[in-house]
Amino acid sequence: MRHLLTRLALSASLLIFAPRPVPAQDAPAPNPVREKYTKHEFRIRMRDGAALFTAVFTPKDTSRSYPIMMERT
Repeated sequence: MRHLLTRLALSASLLIFAPRPVPAQDAPAPNPVREKYTKHEFRIRMRDGAALFTAVFTPKDTSRSYPIMMERT
């Protein structure tokens, strides 16, 4: 009886902890920012000598002019 319980416990643990197949990952979703804008990175020196990292996104559509938006944090 003891061997039967041991075998049942071992079988149950193998079923519980058995490796499961991992589904394939889907292709990443398209990034709308990368599709419509070109990114440029600069370091802009301030009056106190600090150089601030700056990311500039310019629209790929050059058929018209666009307003600018600047945000500093």
